[in-house]
Amino acid sequence: PEQRDIFNTIIASTNNLVNIVNNIVKVSSIKLEDEVSKVSFDLYSTINNTLSLFKDQYRNRINFNFIFSREIKNNLWGDPVRIKQLFINLIENIIKLYDQKKINITINASIMKDTAQRTELLFEIQCPLLNLQKDDYEHYYVKADRKNVNTDDKQVVGNYLDVTIARRIISIHNGELDISSDKDQTTIS
Repeated sequence: PEQRDIFNTIIASTNNLVNIVNNIVKVSSIKLEDEVSKVSFDLYSTINNTLSLFKDQYRNRINFNFIFSREIKNNLWGDPVRIKQLFINLIENIIKLYDQKKINITINASIMKDTAQRTELLFEIQCPLLNLQKDDYEHYYVKADRKNVNTDDKQVVGNYLDVTIARRIISIHNGELDISSDKDQTTIS
């Protein structure tokens, strides 16, 4: 029991640290370096450990289904820190848009293209329908109309899905961010 208590304290401290670091990144105008770090790492463990942060913090609100392709090698050469940042940013935003509702999130990791020199991965995060709208500046938001107090014009208000950090990380690695919805779910890939 004492070790379990210490373990829970470590998890809570880690979650607080992640939130602080994410807030610092947002405040610092998202100044991500274009330089890509490359180390040998285990992709499954990287993603699974990141999801564990949310499982512990939102244990009664969130359920993950993590589908990891068997074709992906155990050890890859790349930037595991950016992968963690990517998932933290996107999942935090999904949770923020769902407020206090219980949600199921499915994460698929698969290979798009594999050569001797390079492996291109596809990550898909599927959640219940977000009903997103996109503005002229490529910002996504959940639209809610309210009457403006001073005029009869409608003013668009709502919660934003902040993909700025995710989009920057993906572009550094020459990838693309896509968000699509069907009648039941939204997929961020």
